[in-house]
Amino acid sequence: MNIREVCADTLRMAIEMNAADDAFFTQYQGDLPDGKAGKHDSAEPKLCLLMNDVFAWACADGETVEWEDVPAIYALWKGQGSDGLLVWACVKRNMRPQKPLFIKLKPEVQDQVKDLPRPGGDDGWGK
Repeated sequence: MNIREVCADTLRMAIEMNAADDAFFTQYQGDLPDGKAGKHDSAEPKLCLLMNDVFAWACADGETVEWEDVPAIYALWKGQGSDGLLVWACVKRNMRPQKPLFIKLKPEVQDQVKDLPRPGGDDGWGK
């Protein structure tokens, strides 16, 4: 699905989450005819869930979201707030947050991601 096919309800959900939590950024993906990088008319905007410093320090990061996934992400957000966004990104990436963030999560959020692989293996986690 591309931006031209997104229904108004899906777009409204994304805008509502972004207005409340600065949840998303957009990234343009596509090839320029001359092979150079940059924004251009044929590029499709991709929605990305902001995940800076979640999996590694000093890391500008985002998890690409398909427009079809917005209603499910919205439901998680309505039920759990920004914790729901974190859980969705962790499950999609198949990785729990880095330890300093993980240990500060609410126990019910930790339970949702605790069985996912740790970033960087076992370093810094102990047994």
